Amino acid sequence: MAAKEITATCVFNDEGKFTIVRLSGMRKITYQFDTSATNADLALRYLVAINGRVMQTDDGKPHVLSAKQRQIVVTVARGSKVELYLNSDVHPDFRRYPVYAVVAEDNDVEVLITEKKGRSETHLKGKLGQPCDCRRNGKTLVDIYKTSLTGDIWTLVSNLYTVADADAMLPADTTPTIRAAVRRIYAGLPSPELVVEFPASDSAPKHTLRVRFEEAQNVRENTAYVSEVRGVLTRTHPRAYAALLAEAGAVGITEMRVTSGWRPMLGSIVHRAGLGLDINYAERDKERVNINRAVLTNTKAKPDKNVSAKERELYAEYEREKAENEVRKKELKSIESELARSHDNDDKARLQERLRVAKSRTDTSDQRLEIAYDSWNKERNKNEASLISVLRGRLHGNEYVKQVLDPWYMDVNTKSGAPPVPNEQRSANEKTHNNHLHITIQEPKIL
Repeated sequence: MAAKEITATCVFNDEGKFTIVRLSGMRKITYQFDTSATNADLALRYLVAINGRVMQTDDGKPHVLSAKQRQIVVTVARGSKVELYLNSDVHPDFRRYPVYAVVAEDNDVEVLITEKKGRSETHLKGKLGQPCDCRRNGKTLVDIYKTSLTGDIWTLVSNLYTVADADAMLPADTTPTIRAAVRRIYAGLPSPELVVEFPASDSAPKHTLRVRFEEAQNVRENTAYVSEVRGVLTRTHPRAYAALLAEAGAVGITEMRVTSGWRPMLGSIVHRAGLGLDINYAERDKERVNINRAVLTNTKAKPDKNVSAKERELYAEYEREKAENEVRKKELKSIESELARSHDNDDKARLQERLRVAKSRTDTSDQRLEIAYDSWNKERNKNEASLISVLRGRLHGNEYVKQVLDPWYMDVNTKSGAPPVPNEQRSANEKTHNNHLHITIQEPKIL
């Protein structure tokens, strides 16, 4: 008699060793995220811990919730405890606050996590209560939990950096001036303002940089009280401040306004993970720049020194030529498809003539589009503040800056070797950055 087949699988035990467990004792744990309240496609970083042991990825980086896959699914042995590390808590040095813990018992488990804006009345810290329902999935029973992802939970899973963290994470070649300035941020500023005194050098005289930090309205609206100087500024990565202060100092900026760093419930994961900084104003000597070009596409607003009336006319002409070019290319593609399907010689001859005309029109449209694009670019660049152009170049070359996005140019990957591209205020990302300059710093252990 053949031996009876037993289906089994391998799982980690508490010591990190493999143990053979019968599938009859296995439970499926599913976390379903709904972040549509702020960003339906939010690329949330996460790691799963089973019985306190983090399930590492092959490349050492955290997992990412994709636009299509908003679930985390694991299969564990009955009795196992499953919990999540989210956001900057995925960093190996900051795994302090696991959330949404559940113990696999008699049934499979589904945890429905819905992001909710506004201040939480209960101030839940990512802990589950009792299941709200139990449904049948074929022969399997599934316990259903419903819980929230609130601003308070975002605060919990966003690392609060210290002076010691700053000392450890700043590059070794950070100047004493920048290191001292960054340390003051994490020690807790007396007010939301930082003054940095740059000494004279071979290439520049001494000067003072005054940085004003705007109040984080998004934090105030979505969390219980978090101190601006001790709880908001200190949740942004030290290298972000170091990069911005160093390059602003090198450019000779004397005043700068930071509008956003860490924030819990707005935009992409970059700010939520404390890896981004925004500025909307900078000045040096007599050059004062409000970093805003929204009037380019807001035709109801008057042109200003960042967007001339001529530039707006040239941009409108570029838009018209772009729309015409898209029509011509669709027409050309349609005729090519029709010709490929045709089997009649007379019909093919007619279509080939139409194709010749369409190609000629498309070529002409391509030329007109290129001329319109170049004309707009020249006018835009002619009026760009030199302060912004130089600062962007410095930030682009900074070793720790990954992105520089502003109303003039967008560079989503400064390490790609490709030059920045003009901000046409066409995509959602371009529109978002039509009124400030943003930097993202590199931190591969988080993003």
